[in-house]
Amino acid sequence: MFTKLGAFRFVADYSTPIPALEAALAAKTDQELAGSLIVLPEAFNVGKAYREVGDSNHDPSVLLHLKRVASRLSMTFVAGLIVEQADGPKPPYSSAYLIDGSGFTLICHKAHPDYERTPYTTCQVGCDIENPITQGDTAIASLICVDIDTPRHGMILKRLKEADVDNRILCVPGCLGNQFSGSNITQTSPGCYVIVANSDRWGCRSVIGKD
Repeated sequence: MFTKLGAFRFVADYSTPIPALEAALAAKTDQELAGSLIVLPEAFNVGKAYREVGDSNHDPSVLLHLKRVASRLSMTFVAGLIVEQADGPKPPYSSAYLIDGSGFTLICHKAHPDYERTPYTTCQVGCDIENPITQGDTAIASLICVDIDTPRHGMILKRLKEADVDNRILCVPGCLGNQFSGSNITQTSPGCYVIVANSDRWGCRSVIGKD
């Protein structure tokens, strides 16, 4: 199990995501961060507010930047990213990746369209690549933003329950409006640690909890 669980509530400095994250991490000591799992919200990398009109940054090099940060601090990220993929659609999928010092693994794509503007391509089939993913005694799953409010939620909870592990974590990178409740997401995901990382400054709170 990870020593600490965290959520980066990314509600400012959207144009400089890596420096903004580095600044937040600098408020903690390396010893405090070592062994931790931190969830980064949906579209962390695009360089603007999620619903803002304009060009988005889809450069996949953000994965390498996050790998370097994770390696230096001996920690792990689950990051919501919209990055170009080989033979992938344009705009790219909204995806969740597990990133640590050894590399990065694609967990899943987002399947549901937003209630407003959708700055990504929705995944129609095969959205769960390795969901959940097992690390040691822990199974880590992810649902991106509004996918938490679809039947996939129950399906992923079932997979987590069936995993032969001691600990289960559901990561929710999102840009969730105030019609959602981080506490409700936690309460409707029994038996799991739940991490909701939100980037809507007027939306629901980021939450870390269990039952």
